[in-house]
Amino acid sequence: MNFLNLSLGELLGVAGAISAGVVALYLLDRSKRRQVVATLRFWTPADSRTEMKHRKRIQQPWSLLLQLLSLLCLVIALAGPRLGPDDSGNDHVLILDTSAWMGARVARTTFIDEARAAARAYVKALPSRDRVMVVRADALATPVTAFESDRQVLEDAIRQSQPGASALNLSQALEFAQRAQKLQAQHAGEIVYAGAGRVPEDEAAFSAVPSNLRLLPLEGAPENVGLRKIGLRRSTTTPDTWDIFVSLKNYGLKARDVGLELQFGGAAVGSRSFSLKPGEEQQATFAHKTHAAGYLEARLNSRDAFPQDDRAVVELPSEKPLRVVVYSNEPALLKPLIAFNGQVDATFESPGKYDPRVKADIVILDRFAPATRPQASSIWM
Repeated sequence: MNFLNLSLGELLGVAGAISAGVVALYLLDRSKRRQVVATLRFWTPADSRTEMKHRKRIQQPWSLLLQLLSLLCLVIALAGPRLGPDDSGNDHVLILDTSAWMGARVARTTFIDEARAAARAYVKALPSRDRVMVVRADALATPVTAFESDRQVLEDAIRQSQPGASALNLSQALEFAQRAQKLQAQHAGEIVYAGAGRVPEDEAAFSAVPSNLRLLPLEGAPENVGLRKIGLRRSTTTPDTWDIFVSLKNYGLKARDVGLELQFGGAAVGSRSFSLKPGEEQQATFAHKTHAAGYLEARLNSRDAFPQDDRAVVELPSEKPLRVVVYSNEPALLKPLIAFNGQVDATFESPGKYDPRVKADIVILDRFAPATRPQASSIWM
């Protein structure tokens, strides 16, 4: 026999404490009390004076025994007795945050160190019959173990967890945990999350939080200013110029002054200074003119707890005009549409000069259907 709610030692301790209290009540004697009345007219003197003495033995042993047995049965019922082998443990899912943010430093440690310590403490506090599935959560939820009762296997899985390079998708991890408990667990226990909980803004409010969710929050709020977005596109007015958009945010609790520098091919092409309030996000735009391919790097000169988001690199392709050959009897109708774009090198020919092996990226056939299809990509009008 085993007990679901209490261990054998706890059961004996509770039963012993209650039994001692009941026995003490049986041995407890009443004390005399002085009573003041208005008159003795209606009082009848007693024949003999009753002496109150402390009881040296229990006068009703069978009544005491029945009360002790009743209380013992009640305690056993509350303990949840189970017959058979001790296999009634719960199955828990431990979600360990391994997103990139877990590499941030707090005081003399990192978030991942705190999360691993909290996870180990949780597993250590569980009853030995309980099983735990360790899941590493970043952009994907990755199970590391099955529902495992071997504490050494769980310890190794927690110790080997390291921060990745992607953001946290917590909603997916919670859905995976619920599905694992539904399909594989014998007795579903808790879903435990150990991490900083830094998620994108669109996931900040969950529509349905599991009722059995337990959070192991981490201490500290690191000061960090990081790049949020970087985007590029060809200028609509100057074909050989790139329009560059950069966004940065202060995630900390203090105002920060930071500088942003852009480099292309190792040479500085732009810079900007920012003064960011706590939680504030600012944007900046740049224009860079180049025909060559290369790497554009955006870098912040901020020394903070999470340097991984202080740098971003984007590879720019070279500007190579698109070679277009147009076969048309009325080229004047198509020139305003095609030839105005500086990224297009357009050549207009009459249908009589059609060559299926013409060297071009795109061939446009204007109301002209040749017997042989062109070898290059073509547009038939």
